[in-house]
Amino acid sequence: MQSNPNTRERNEVFQKLSQLAIREEGSAASRQIIEVTDHILTILNDQIQLKPVPLDDKLAEYVFFPLYHVFKQMNSYPMLVIEKCVKCLNILVVHGWGSNISAKLVQQILTLLVFIIDGNPGSSDNRTVDEETVLESFRGLTALFNTAGQSVIATAAFAEADTIPVLGHAVSVILSGVVDGATPQIQQEALGTLQAVYLTIKEHAALATFLPGTISSLAKVLSTPAKYKQGVLSKSIDTVTLVLTQVLSDLRTRSIVARVEEGGDAGDDEKNKILSPTWLTATAGQVQKALSNIMKLRQQNSAMVRTSLRKLCVTLLDECHKSLENCAAYLVETAMILDEGGSKMSLTETNLQHLASIYLELGEMAKTTAYNWMASLPRIMQSGDEDAKQQAIHNLSKSLELLESLQIESSTLEDTISRTLTDSVVTLIQESKAAPVDSNVNVRLISGNDSTSTGLDMQFPPVLLPYESQKKIRSEMMNLVRHLGSSRQQINLAGNMLEQIQEANALGQVASFWLCFQLCKAGRTASTAEDLFLDLSSLPDTGDDLDATFNELYSTSVQILDRYSDVESMDWRLEALALEVTAYAAEKSGESFRPELIDVLFPVSTLLGSKNQNLQKHAIITLNSLAASCGYPDVSELIIDNVDYMLNSVSLRLNTLDISPASINVLTMMIRLAGPRLVPYLDDVIDSVFAALENYHGHIAFVEALFTVLKEVVDQGVRSDMLLLEYQKTTSIDHRKQPAQANGISSLLEILEKRKQREARDELDAEGPSGHPTEPWKSDVKEVEDDSAVSAPEPEKPPNSPTYQLLLRVANLTQHYLTSPTPTLRRSLLEMLTTVTSSLAPDEDAFLPLVNAIWPVVVDRLHDSEAFVAIEGCKTLSALCVAAGDFLGSRFKTEWHDWLRDWCRRAKRQSRASGRSRPHGDQVKITGLREEKVQILMPFRNRNEDSPPTKMGSYTGGLGQFASPARIWGATVELLTSMVSHVQVDEEMFDEILDLLADELEQNKQVREALEVINVDAVWLLRYERGAVQLLPTPEIEGVEFTAM
Repeated sequence: MQSNPNTRERNEVFQKLSQLAIREEGSAASRQIIEVTDHILTILNDQIQLKPVPLDDKLAEYVFFPLYHVFKQMNSYPMLVIEKCVKCLNILVVHGWGSNISAKLVQQILTLLVFIIDGNPGSSDNRTVDEETVLESFRGLTALFNTAGQSVIATAAFAEADTIPVLGHAVSVILSGVVDGATPQIQQEALGTLQAVYLTIKEHAALATFLPGTISSLAKVLSTPAKYKQGVLSKSIDTVTLVLTQVLSDLRTRSIVARVEEGGDAGDDEKNKILSPTWLTATAGQVQKALSNIMKLRQQNSAMVRTSLRKLCVTLLDECHKSLENCAAYLVETAMILDEGGSKMSLTETNLQHLASIYLELGEMAKTTAYNWMASLPRIMQSGDEDAKQQAIHNLSKSLELLESLQIESSTLEDTISRTLTDSVVTLIQESKAAPVDSNVNVRLISGNDSTSTGLDMQFPPVLLPYESQKKIRSEMMNLVRHLGSSRQQINLAGNMLEQIQEANALGQVASFWLCFQLCKAGRTASTAEDLFLDLSSLPDTGDDLDATFNELYSTSVQILDRYSDVESMDWRLEALALEVTAYAAEKSGESFRPELIDVLFPVSTLLGSKNQNLQKHAIITLNSLAASCGYPDVSELIIDNVDYMLNSVSLRLNTLDISPASINVLTMMIRLAGPRLVPYLDDVIDSVFAALENYHGHIAFVEALFTVLKEVVDQGVRSDMLLLEYQKTTSIDHRKQPAQANGISSLLEILEKRKQREARDELDAEGPSGHPTEPWKSDVKEVEDDSAVSAPEPEKPPNSPTYQLLLRVANLTQHYLTSPTPTLRRSLLEMLTTVTSSLAPDEDAFLPLVNAIWPVVVDRLHDSEAFVAIEGCKTLSALCVAAGDFLGSRFKTEWHDWLRDWCRRAKRQSRASGRSRPHGDQVKITGLREEKVQILMPFRNRNEDSPPTKMGSYTGGLGQFASPARIWGATVELLTSMVSHVQVDEEMFDEILDLLADELEQNKQVREALEVINVDAVWLLRYERGAVQLLPTPEIEGVEFTAM
């Protein structure tokens, strides 16, 4: 019942093909052949997609007959026709003949396809074959060998004597396609054909005959990887694996190996025979040479190539264990390098670990390889090849991981690893340059209300191998440390490193410290993993040993931080690693670490003042980590909560004559971190600072550093919400002068009312006395008593806040150092006074005596030889005017008539001289501000007599408004404006100030408004005289005549 449908379908296909027969002859047939072959190919493709069963061997022979004639006359047809005929032939081989293909037909098609690819051997008239036709021909060969492999008869034909030459030529053509193929597709298809050859041919002797040429060609491809695509290289390695296992596997050569093991000399005939012991030995030697070149591909970055090479090594170690035992050493080495291990290891795929468990000699080879890599590691670290360093560390890590998984222990390795790692890290440190400072990375102290903080504020930058190009080496080194045996071995190794910290030199200490720290972290991670999956309660606890080792490392870190000094030289990397250990200890302990802050918080804060920016960043991150680990919302809370013993440490250092800049820097940073809340606790510290100033007033740099602390105290104190008491906050004193109010109707009525009352009193006085009183003066006595009762003693004013008193003490101290020979210190003190005056002004009983005390030294700073100090003196006097008001009236009046008026005029005159245009060649004398005799002579280049005259204002003398005289005059204008606005001045002083500021009235609105408050008419008249007032038009009213303005 089933044959009828198949027969009917086969007949339908036959009818379709028979209609396409070429019935014409001559040139018509040549034209028609292209269309016919295209139709045949279409019919065959459609049929195999629909149902390939009707394509039997009979139908295949029917179709092949005309195609064979086309192949015989292939030089007469275009290559497109040959390509389509080859495609039809491939379909016929696979779906037509299939497993029923005859040996004779196999030989015929093999010869045909090889002829299409290679042409006639030895002939120079061979036709050029298109790449597409060659590709289809190789596909046809692959299909032919795969199909012939399904037939015992067809497979046996390849072993016949008359087929061997044809097969040998075919293999040569295939290898030529692999090596010299025009495209990667042709090369890969040729490799597929070669694999089909070795899978199809069962005759061992024939395969052994082809082995040398095959391995030689494939080795040629794999020894020049730059010429081939990654896919070609990967498939070539897979082909090598197949070829060697098909020819030299232990199953194929067990009889030969047995004869070799039996020993005995072979005869001459035996030596020349294939598959003899002599042949096996020679072949293994040649394969060893080829594999040595192929193993170089382990340096390739392609995952495809590395996977194929790993499979080659594992397969040969497994299936050719005896026959290729001479290659086992570098096969094991390559397999160790390429072994993925860990989570990437396949459970269904054989790997080196499985083989080493079976063959014990492979484990010994792995141990020997690991020792060799370990011994060569320090030498490789001295090279300049970063890739070689990375690969060496990676290889050693893989080998140790393999030995750990195989539970192979070696006392030699354990004794060598400590010294090897230390020497390698020291070499890497020596080869590495100084750590770069990445200015683009902003690390900040975390704040409780700062939502913009990132992970960078809690993540330490690498101390060793800091460059981006060394990132992979650093990662491989840390991975190596994690695989240094079991947790017990890691603890022992960490103990050895800890001993080396005390004995080694500077670089050795850094290397040993880093390795010890990494080993402690790796050991803790390993112990945690073991506790999660295993019950090790019956075994000795390694956690106690690990904690003891880490505690000793932590104690060493605290000692290193305590020894920090700006004077004593120490490798900053050691201090940075000590900071990392401290942060890790706090992270591990959590809030229970708080008692340890007594020992570490001040040294860590001290490093904030380090001159090394990398160490500064480490200190910042450590403080952030300490705050987070100990449960503080931010660093300020951390400092405030522990401020008592931090301040005691600072005071102790000052009192014990520890005058290192580190103590000063940490105090400044601590005040800045904690903010205004810390200021009330600084009484003892300020006393220590005052004592230090008293004892070391001759050390200018130290005095300047101490005043930096005091300035920071002032800057934070003025922002404090605890600076003023309640009554001071509600009582605001404003000394700004207010303009006189114009008299209106209400004020006129008040004047008339007062006049009427005065007239009434005058009339009563004129009438004289009205006699003696008729009543006793009891009411008057009562009023006196009431008055005395009301006049009770005033309550005592409460004392000022501690912050206020502290700022007042600091401000009083400045008067003694404003005459310091250091100009920067003088300016800093004036800036401090400018900042603090507005905060101290509310309590006039305390502030005005301060003003009286500092007035002489402050006003004398206007005579300072440095312009920037004189400018800051003007700003300080302006601030005093705003804060003290009329209290300074008599002082300004005295200084004004003595020298201040002349000083202001001189400042104005010199400012004009510095900005006035002057012809070339003139010499302008810029007079100093203290006295006219102090002069600065500024020469200018002589002008050519023929050059045109320079216009006024076209030349400003270079710096213009940024010149010192111009800036001094700007500060003077600010001082005079503040004086007029807040201090009582007499009419004479006002007129002189108005004359000085005449040029500023139109440019500076603030100056004009301040002067108009005092005397608007004088300001208007001056502006009118200078033509700055726009005249109003003369009014016109009938019957009235107005005088024109």
